[in-house]
Amino acid sequence: MMQVDDWMLKEKSYLNSQLSLPQLAEAIGVSVNYISQTINEQAQQNFFDYVNSYRVREASARLKRDEKQNILELGLASGFNSKSAFYTAFRKHTGMTPGEFRKASKNPQTKAPPEPK
Repeated sequence: MMQVDDWMLKEKSYLNSQLSLPQLAEAIGVSVNYISQTINEQAQQNFFDYVNSYRVREASARLKRDEKQNILELGLASGFNSKSAFYTAFRKHTGMTPGEFRKASKNPQTKAPPEPK
């Protein structure tokens, strides 16, 4: 699993909205079955949730850093290919919409937004 995590962080392949399980397996040099089973067993997620967790972390950092940029543009730049995919994954991993997250991260009187899972 460490090999997959290292690759994702080093290459930022999650920014590719078209990333597929076969592409990732080929890039790392392992079989599709191996990488799928590894993600399922060790991360307790399917491939899409696993990749989206990286995208949500990226979007969260961008939401905190780029206060003026459009939320949807930040989501697309983080690897999501649609507004619905971005909002659905973001809420699943943080419990908030991207707008709620940005607002909470800017307002010191509110509870800090949760870190994405």
